[in-house]
Amino acid sequence: MVFRAPTFALELAKALRPDRRSAHVGGNLATATEEVVINVPVDRVYAQVADVTQMGRWSPENTGATIRDGGIVGVGTVFDGRNLRGRLRWTTRCEVIAADENERFAFKVRAIGWDRPFLRFPIATWTYRFRPIDEATTAVSETWAVGPWPRPVVDAVNHWSANGLTGAEIQSRNLAITLRNLKQRLEADD
Repeated sequence: MVFRAPTFALELAKALRPDRRSAHVGGNLATATEEVVINVPVDRVYAQVADVTQMGRWSPENTGATIRDGGIVGVGTVFDGRNLRGRLRWTTRCEVIAADENERFAFKVRAIGWDRPFLRFPIATWTYRFRPIDEATTAVSETWAVGPWPRPVVDAVNHWSANGLTGAEIQSRNLAITLRNLKQRLEADD
């Protein structure tokens, strides 16, 4: 699988800096956090991340999103995200829970399904934090937190995960790829 490919190991080594990486599974809650410095002003970085319809441009799993009411994204906005990992496709129903301009953007995944999100339970929370270093440089962190789920569910997800990786390890890898792609695209456009 892709996760064991030699090129993946090289890409991962480049993408991850040990001082900016964490992945943790404890009890029935799993988290992962990554951070990157982007040579672009904070307002431009925030605007791109808060436009959930564009997430597929840099995420290794998300292929796009549709805002349910078609309005401006803010707290309470509901959107459906489309995702792909290998041959597995799924759709999520998400709600924006924080939209603090140039500081924090977060959403909760509240339902999941194949073609449409029908299974409702607290799945995960995605949080982006923005810290201006100066007028032209921004530190961005992305955190994924899943659960709390019953321990048997966590064990089943970890067993199902690619090549023995835990959900937190997969998401740590995906967060690093997402932030690296965001950095490359924004800096190239600047």
